[in-house]
Amino acid sequence: MIKLDRFMDTRAKRGCLFRLLYLLLVCWIMFTYLQTARILISIDSYEELFAVLGKPAIERSYGSRLILLGMSQPSGTVLSMAVNAVRALRMENVLFLIAVVLLHIADIYRSVYKKYRVFFYVLLFQLILLIVISAYAARSVSIQELIGYVCAMGWLISIEQTLLFFLCFAYLIQVIKEYREAMLFDAVEITEKEI
Repeated sequence: MIKLDRFMDTRAKRGCLFRLLYLLLVCWIMFTYLQTARILISIDSYEELFAVLGKPAIERSYGSRLILLGMSQPSGTVLSMAVNAVRALRMENVLFLIAVVLLHIADIYRSVYKKYRVFFYVLLFQLILLIVISAYAARSVSIQELIGYVCAMGWLISIEQTLLFFLCFAYLIQVIKEYREAMLFDAVEITEKEI
C-alpha cells in the first residue's frame, strides 16, 4: 500500500479526516468573518464608511460581499437579491456547500449531524439578523444612524463567530483525538496470490 493510504484506509479514519477537513474549512470561514467584523466595528465616520468599500479584506466573507452588492443595486427586488446571492459566492463558499451536502449524503451524517448542526442554526440565525439589520440600515435617515447599524452588524458577527470559533476549536480537538485512536489500527491488503 502507498504510505498515504495509511491515513484513510479504514472507515473511521476516513470519517475523522473528512470531519477534520470540514472543521478546518469552517474555522477558516469564521476567521474571515471575524476580520470583517473587526473592520465594521471600527467605522466611526462618513469617510471611514466609504473607505471600507475599497479594502480588500471586506470582500473576504460572503456576508460582506452580499452587503456590498446590495448597496450597489438601485432597487431591492427579490430577483436582484437572488442574483446578488449567487454573484457573491466564491470558491470557499462553494466548498463549504459541497461539504455540507457530503455530510448529508455520507454514512457519517447521522452521528456528525447532531454535533455540527449548531453551526448551521447559528449561521442561519446570523443571516436572518443581518438581513433585518440591513433592511433597517437601508431605511436610515442619517449617516450616523447608518454607521450605527453597520457597527451593530460588526458586533453581531463578532460575538457569534467568536462563540462558534471556540466551539469549532473544541470539536477540532475531539476529532484529532478520535483520529489518533483510529490511526492505531491498520488495514491489511490481501492479494489473490495470498488466498
